[in-house]
Amino acid sequence: MHPIGGIRRAPGIAATIVALAASLVALPSSAEGPLLVPGDFATIQAALDAAQPGDVVLVSPGVYREQLIVRTTVTLASGFVTTGDPAFIESTVIESDYAIEVQSTAGPDTTISGFTITGSDGDGIHAFATTQILDNHIVGFKDGIDFAPVKPAVAVCVCRNNTIEDQRDDAIDLNRGSGALIEDNVLRNVGDDGIEIRLHDHPATIELVIRGNLISGSGEDGIQLIDETGESHRSFLIERNVIAQSDWAGLGLMDSGDTGEDYRASSLLDEIRLFNNTIVGSDVAVSGGDNLIAVNNLFVDYATIGVKGVDGDSTVAHNLFWGAGTQAVDSNVDAATSSGADPLLAPDHSLTDGSPAIDAGVASFEWQGQTVLDIPADSYAGAAPDLGAYEYPSLVVGPETTITSGPPALSNVTTAAFAFESTEDGTFECSLDGAEFEVCASPAGYVDLAEGPHSFQVRAIDGQGNVDETPASWAWDVDTVAPSIADVWPADGATEVDASTLVLATFSEPMDAASITGSSFTLAGDGGQPVAASVRYDDTTWTATLEPDVALAPNAVYTATVTSGARDPAGNGLAGDVSWSFVTDTAADTTAPTVTGVDSSTANGTYKIGDSISAQVSWEHTVSSGESGSSMPRLSATL
Repeated sequence: MHPIGGIRRAPGIAATIVALAASLVALPSSAEGPLLVPGDFATIQAALDAAQPGDVVLVSPGVYREQLIVRTTVTLASGFVTTGDPAFIESTVIESDYAIEVQSTAGPDTTISGFTITGSDGDGIHAFATTQILDNHIVGFKDGIDFAPVKPAVAVCVCRNNTIEDQRDDAIDLNRGSGALIEDNVLRNVGDDGIEIRLHDHPATIELVIRGNLISGSGEDGIQLIDETGESHRSFLIERNVIAQSDWAGLGLMDSGDTGEDYRASSLLDEIRLFNNTIVGSDVAVSGGDNLIAVNNLFVDYATIGVKGVDGDSTVAHNLFWGAGTQAVDSNVDAATSSGADPLLAPDHSLTDGSPAIDAGVASFEWQGQTVLDIPADSYAGAAPDLGAYEYPSLVVGPETTITSGPPALSNVTTAAFAFESTEDGTFECSLDGAEFEVCASPAGYVDLAEGPHSFQVRAIDGQGNVDETPASWAWDVDTVAPSIADVWPADGATEVDASTLVLATFSEPMDAASITGSSFTLAGDGGQPVAASVRYDDTTWTATLEPDVALAPNAVYTATVTSGARDPAGNGLAGDVSWSFVTDTAADTTAPTVTGVDSSTANGTYKIGDSISAQVSWEHTVSSGESGSSMPRLSATL
């Protein structure tokens, strides 16, 4: 279920962010088409480095262990952006600490969409420039998303439809001149704040919209605003969010740069509009604000205080309070329009039959002579808007569809079969590769599939005609092309090869590392005698290396062989065994020569100065004398 939108923004909040978000529908086009990974480039970073402004880098399913740097305006996307199939999000994984950095040189149309981004440290996405972060699953970092533009720049976090969970600190952390449209995200189970925003001194008026999010399980505050030294000039619209089970405050306002929530209820002067939110299960629902207007909210199951220190030019009107603690402390609460009754929430925090929050809100609200809230009539179901994030009646819940079996993520066959089931009796409709849904039954089979990525979706329809609005999906790639050997070392037919050489084989595509072993990559000497060696594979260069345990024999012929047991990730082996041969160098002569004879024409004896002698020496081996033969030339001397 998604919150129902339609709240018109206050006149003081410009519509520039909304216009920016509305422009993010179509995938940018390039004259030469998208840059494909790994089709055109072995790594994502190689494609990013080659990209020109406006290019699309389209990434096939797989696990990419890379730290990425985005330096120019690009769309970095998985197959989700071309098919709408959410299976591509979970099957296209970027796995790295400090996974993606968007540098200040990137333009405002830079987009990251359709990935699972996972790590254990640093930030999932760290941006210094406006970035569209759409439809991603970000898991396991210190901060899921961190914006920190360099002053005086303003960078807008356009963060929509993401699931950000299990961060050690914050799901979204905004600093310096960060604006925001944070919309329709699931932010859950973080160690500190769901959204943390530091209001650093900045000359520009910066607008931040936080709308339609589910923020749950925060270890500190659901949303925390931290005032820093100087004037910040921020304007906040916080509407239609569910902020659930925050350990401390649902919305907590701090100052002096402090982030450790102590319920000081900071007297921020920045404009904060808090409309139609459901804040449930925190210690304090709202803490602080001297220019905060809270209308049409549900403050539920607060342990200590509903609202604290919401004073100054603030007002709290047309809200429902229901909790064990005190309703309000030091706050400007309009008692005449406030109510205190069990809102009868469902487990997903929507309203159930008979809830006193139904039709209890206002469509229009003025404060200090200004219309700050104006909800169009077609945005609510009854006589008046409901209180809280969700309008009643909730959408009818349709059946849930599950795919129980399908092809592997990489398949080397051109057929596929799927089995699926539903939580309710009824019929099914299937879609292959984004085609129109058609009636089908389990199991459903497909033949003659083309090479490349494919997607399958199936939705159930129950007996009352209710359709599963979130079809089950499956993504996979068909790859029937056998890999080949692109290069070898030593080259086939090479001579005078050093006896300590490594033997290398580079493949035409990525390979299954488990298939590159001492059985599939061998070296044999004369007579086929196998050479003991270790074998390893480098998945960044697609190269297998065979390293003999000892130096090879001199002046000997060796034959290397890669067998068809070497396979790519889809299971395709080489079309046949590939062999090549080389000859090692002759061994160096390290034996000293020995004298085998002396032939002298001068008799042994004693000679005096002026006498001449002559002799010739013979050696066991040829020695260097400037002449050929095994004997030195005759030596003559006069004493």
